[in-house]
Amino acid sequence: MIDLRFFQIVAFFAAFYMAEPDGQVALFGIDDLVLAGIIITMTATGYSTYSQYETQKQAADNAEDQAAYNARVAENEAKEEEQRRSLEAHAESLRKRRARAAMEAQYATSGVLMTGTPAAVLTEQAGTDEWEIQEKNRQSAIWANNTRSQGAMAIWQGNEKAEAYNQAATNSLISGVGNMAGQALSFAYSWQKPASAK
Repeated sequence: MIDLRFFQIVAFFAAFYMAEPDGQVALFGIDDLVLAGIIITMTATGYSTYSQYETQKQAADNAEDQAAYNARVAENEAKEEEQRRSLEAHAESLRKRRARAAMEAQYATSGVLMTGTPAAVLTEQAGTDEWEIQEKNRQSAIWANNTRSQGAMAIWQGNEKAEAYNQAATNSLISGVGNMAGQALSFAYSWQKPASAK
């Protein structure tokens, strides 16, 4: 940001060194230099106010963009988990069915009839296998839902940050306009003083 205080100091010293004994300046009057100083000060205040406003608005936009990005990442991770678990569950189910089929084949080759205890063992194993698959599916679904919740939380936090930045931007504008108005009124008041009060 441009620091215009330098120009204020130059204007002051120019007025001081160029002043003639009667209080007038060779090229410009004191009032002209004071007016230039006030204009420079108001310009600096306006520029600073606008810069702060733009910085806060940019920060608000960045917060919203980051929140949206984080939410998309969370959603993608949740979808990937669901797809991974779906494929894994299918492969696991197939593997367990094959293992039960192999057990059944061993019973058959050894001459054991598939009634009574062997049938009960295979049925119980099928139930256990299905329960294990469902439990893993449940845990995967919980993880995916938690990840989506984190994405929703990221959106909420981003919106809150953006709102705070927008409020700060508004406050910067109000403060800057107030400062500029105060400077203008101060100058107008000093300009209107009678010559004897100056």
